[in-house]
Amino acid sequence: MTTHLTAVSVGLWLSLVFSMFFGAGCSDVSISEIECIAIDKDEDGYPGGFVPRENMDSEVDCGGETLSGVDCDDYDPDIHPGAAEICDGLDNDCDGVIDPDLDSDGYCIYEDCDDDDPSINPGATEICNDLDDDCDSLVDEDLDFDADGWSSCDGDCDDGNPDIHPEAEEICDGLDDDCDGLLLEGGETDFDADGWLTCAGDCNDDDPNVHPKAEELCNGLDDDCDDSLPFAESDNDGDGYLACAGDCDDESAMVFPGAEEICNGLDDDCDIQVDEGFDLDGDGVSTCDGDCDDARPEAYPGAVELCNGLDDDCDGQVPSDEIDLDEDGFAACAGDCEALDSNIFPGAPELCNGIDDDCDGSVAADEVDMDADGALACEECDDGDPFLNILDLDRDGNSSCDGDCDDLDASMNALDLDGDGVSLCDGDCDDGDSSRSPDLAEICDFQDNDCDDEVDEGFMDVDGNGAPECVEICNGMDDDSDGYVDEGYDYGTTTGTWVSSIASVGGDGTWDAPFFMIQDAIDARSPEDPCTIYVLPGTYLEKLLVEGGLVILESTDGPADTTIDSGGSSQVVELISTLHGSRLEGFTITGADGSNDGGGVYVESGDIEIINNHIEDNYTVAGHGGGIACRNCTGSIISNEIRNNTASFDSFDWGLGGGIAISYSGSSLTIEDNVIEGNAIYSTYAFGGGIGIWSTDEIQIYNNLIYDNWSSYSGGGIATRDGAKAYVYNNIIQGNGSGSGSSAVEFAGDDGSEFVNNTVIANNDGYAQVTFSYGATAQYFANNIIAFSDIAGIGSFDTDPTPQMIFNDVYANETGEYLDFTDPTGANGNISEDPIFVDFSDDADPWNDDLSLVPGSPCIDAGHTDESYDDLDGTTNDMGAYGGPYGSW
Repeated sequence: MTTHLTAVSVGLWLSLVFSMFFGAGCSDVSISEIECIAIDKDEDGYPGGFVPRENMDSEVDCGGETLSGVDCDDYDPDIHPGAAEICDGLDNDCDGVIDPDLDSDGYCIYEDCDDDDPSINPGATEICNDLDDDCDSLVDEDLDFDADGWSSCDGDCDDGNPDIHPEAEEICDGLDDDCDGLLLEGGETDFDADGWLTCAGDCNDDDPNVHPKAEELCNGLDDDCDDSLPFAESDNDGDGYLACAGDCDDESAMVFPGAEEICNGLDDDCDIQVDEGFDLDGDGVSTCDGDCDDARPEAYPGAVELCNGLDDDCDGQVPSDEIDLDEDGFAACAGDCEALDSNIFPGAPELCNGIDDDCDGSVAADEVDMDADGALACEECDDGDPFLNILDLDRDGNSSCDGDCDDLDASMNALDLDGDGVSLCDGDCDDGDSSRSPDLAEICDFQDNDCDDEVDEGFMDVDGNGAPECVEICNGMDDDSDGYVDEGYDYGTTTGTWVSSIASVGGDGTWDAPFFMIQDAIDARSPEDPCTIYVLPGTYLEKLLVEGGLVILESTDGPADTTIDSGGSSQVVELISTLHGSRLEGFTITGADGSNDGGGVYVESGDIEIINNHIEDNYTVAGHGGGIACRNCTGSIISNEIRNNTASFDSFDWGLGGGIAISYSGSSLTIEDNVIEGNAIYSTYAFGGGIGIWSTDEIQIYNNLIYDNWSSYSGGGIATRDGAKAYVYNNIIQGNGSGSGSSAVEFAGDDGSEFVNNTVIANNDGYAQVTFSYGATAQYFANNIIAFSDIAGIGSFDTDPTPQMIFNDVYANETGEYLDFTDPTGANGNISEDPIFVDFSDDADPWNDDLSLVPGSPCIDAGHTDESYDDLDGTTNDMGAYGGPYGSW
């Protein structure tokens, strides 16, 4: 509602207001002030402020802070100056203070009965302190919680238990029943927590197993606190064992559980057995009773004496017929019919000697001498003819049964004394001279070589005196039998054929006009002039082909100065059907890069000596033998360096020989004193990184260093295959490797090879250093050292090997000395000990190693004891490459 005031009424009202609020001192209010209008929105009689009256200048000062803020909440009529202050979170009397709480306990002064103590307020819990803690006008009310008439204020020490208060009776319950702070004298505690107090009869409150209700145990203690012990809990004999604990005789300190059982008829150890352990064989008689062998139930006093060489009846004697006097495994009681002859016993082989060797009571029917010539029928060739027997009547070493054509004449016999294969009885005209025999060809040496009673027949008689002079001619033969071939036909003569890399084209091969190309000299030779082709120093860029006949191709200055380089042809030197006596000597042979067998040298159906050459850096991609290949060939490969040659078979299943490949049964070679190094063979089935041999006759491999060769499949150093027969003696085989099989040597389906006095060391990668596979039948494996590899020493791969493994040292091979192979160490002279070389560094360089043995090595004199294997000084064979007949190299 809007009120309209006149100037007079406004002035009177303002005077009243000013008088009310400001007292008499306000009577002199200025006109500007009395011309303001008071505002009281909540109509509680207290204005909340002043504003200029209508039509008055709005800038009239209506008092500002002096007249404003009179009613501190002009919207609530219950709030104004002079209103009663209550606890409601508001300033009810407009004095600027809201709900005062002097002790800050959450209750204002108007509802807190003691606003100076924060522990006293309407929300506090009444405690025993003679104060009205909860402001309910009552003191210490409701504090007897167990309703026993006593509160904690009155001395109730447990107001949760009505049986405990100051006037209660003290009983044996472990509690302070009368609240005097004391327990019964004598003990209301339960120290051992067994539920029993001393005052309740616990006779040992330190042991929870001892109390009035405990079970009486066998321990010598009063467990149930009844002041008594059962008789069985005593230890009457003082042996530490109670009767109740198993002492079966508590009157004897020697009898108790665990005591030593002695032979005395008592149960000493209380196990309900008497004298056990003294009848171990269970024959009912113990050693106490005289059993002389308690390990045999058949031996005891009174037992039946058996035929076993033992005292069965314990009388201290063995019958004489039970003694095997000749140590043949049979006593007389067992049927030995000759107790002093170890060759005669039941089951012995029946020999041809007229004696009952097998003790069967009879002698074989053929052990008789029907013709009374002193020999039994079973040992001679004809017991009906006294002139055919095994006797050697003329003592010439042959009997008539052996083929002696006259056993009364020592000069006529079937012996072959000179080793030429023919005896005197077979027509040898001189059995002391192997150069004379019916099987030999006649040579010009002034003797009857062929035993036809003619001398030097067929040779030229130059001077017409009826006898040939045996003059040396240039034919590749020792015409005059002086041990030299074609002597006199030498450098500077008109004989022989000469080649020079600096010669003029068109030469005729003479000393004065040599050929420019080696092939020209080969093509110009004739069967009538098969002498040496001499090659002077230089590099010859050509591929050589020799077909048929005898050829001697020799450099004058050796391999360091004379090179044949094929310049990428498939073979460098190809020799087809050459005759015995042909020779290739003194060249560096290199440059092959093709797809045929024999990158460096290929020999087919010929006989050739390959001597003192460097055959190196040749390659064939689809052939055998990166360095040399021999197919149906014979001869020798001696003192060559065969290095870094490779054969690779990308499109074939198998390959043979990175360095040397020898194949087909017509091949028979000697490989001696060579360095075979750094060669490789790659194929799905690759064999022989250094030397690969397949289906051959006898191959002799002596005194070679076979080093750092590689086969992608097996036989890093040497491999034999399918019927090959190799005699491998005194080689050092070191540092070779393979992809999966043998790193050094593999005998694969070979036919009786021999492996003797070799040193095989540090051939890593693959399965084992030496392996036998695919039915290998090596007959002899002796006197070798096989050591220091990170694979096995000897292994069997897909085969049941049958080598005679004797006198070998197999040592320090990381995955085992023998793998998938019966370990023969300790038998037949085989050992596994450090060979102790003079110098072995295992640094992948064999040239700084000395693999001879130091004095005191366990391999010295430890090889085969047969004198045929002796070292050159006559002592017993030393194992390894420097022992045996071929040990000096």
